[in-house]
Amino acid sequence: MLKLNFLNKKEKVGILTINIGIHNIICSFSYDKKTIWNTSSGQIIPKLKGRKKISNVAIEFITIQIVKFLKFHKYSDIDIQFFGSYTKRKSIVKKIFKSKINIKKIYDFTTIPHNGCKLKKRRRI
Repeated sequence: MLKLNFLNKKEKVGILTINIGIHNIICSFSYDKKTIWNTSSGQIIPKLKGRKKISNVAIEFITIQIVKFLKFHKYSDIDIQFFGSYTKRKSIVKKIFKSKINIKKIYDFTTIPHNGCKLKKRRRI
């Protein structure tokens, strides 16, 4: 009887978590509920300070680091979890997709305020 090894082969699917904050982008990669790799935009380019750590240049460098890591460890399929702003995540997904890494699922865990922040009490004159 002929054995088909490719049917029994389990694919390596990892979870890439990207947290886009006001001043930083934090990435972590986990496989089998164990965190394997962590990095942030401030760690990759230490000269950048403040809001520049979430600029397009920082996103370019952080996606290059992500793709290098995934290709070195031979992860071809990933799930992406996002926390944070919508505008920056489009460029991250585009750059990962161009590097020929299959994106199985994209999750969004961004918290949305229902009513906003409470305003300060108005001063009476």
